[in-house]
Amino acid sequence: SKNTGTAVIAVAVLIPLVLLCILIFGLILWRRNSRKTSQTPVNRDKEEVDGPELLGFNLLSIRAATNDFSESNKLGEGGYGPVYK
Repeated sequence: SKNTGTAVIAVAVLIPLVLLCILIFGLILWRRNSRKTSQTPVNRDKEEVDGPELLGFNLLSIRAATNDFSESNKLGEGGYGPVYK
C-alpha cells in the first residue's frame, strides 16, 4: 500500500511535468517559426514593388498580325481559345 501511494504520487507529478515540458517546447517552436515568416526584407527593387511592366496590344494590330485571324495563321486551340502565330 505504501508503494502504491508512492507510485500514484510519482505518476501524478510526472505526467503534468512532461505535459508542461511539451507545451513549453511547442510554444518555443511556434514563436521561432512565426518570427521567421513575419520578417520581410527592407530593401526591395523598385520593379519588385511596382510589378512587371505589361505590354498591351490593340485589336487592330492583332488583326493585322494574324491576317484578320485567318485559318492559315492558326496554330491550334488553347484553354482560352484559338492560338495564332
